[in-house]
Amino acid sequence: MAEKEIMIYWEDNPDLQTHYVNQMFVSHSDNDFYLIFGEITPVILNENMEIPEKIGIKPVIRIALTPENLKEFIDVLNANYQAFKEKYK
Repeated sequence: MAEKEIMIYWEDNPDLQTHYVNQMFVSHSDNDFYLIFGEITPVILNENMEIPEKIGIKPVIRIALTPENLKEFIDVLNANYQAFKEKYK
């Protein structure tokens, strides 16, 4: 069978949702890492309200990554964060 090069590219998706997350939980199994991103909504109290005993975090997305993909993810985040700091800080 002859070899053929296949180009891979990111498709445009105008319907892709953006979620603001302000919480993250990381766990792992024997083979995968799990990143769970969530959102906590601030509690706004008035003078007649009591402070709640607990506040729930709404999970937004759970991402599973192999250790190799997690390493690449960390490297890409670090590179982008450094570029951000150089440009805006």
